Amino acid sequence: MNTTQEPTPVLYRILRVLLVGSVFVLFLLSILVSALRSLRAIGYFLGAIC
Repeated sequence: MNTTQEPTPVLYRILRVLLVGSVFVLFLLSILVSALRSLRAIGYFLGAIC
């Protein structure tokens, strides 16, 4: 394991982890936004019923 001899695979691995992490964070944010919208719609629905 000569990590000092080949720095490019380590950099590629770091970039890949950052890319996957950013996509995962965007996915979680979209889920949170949709959940908040559904909760707001449910709140309006309950407010209209009561």
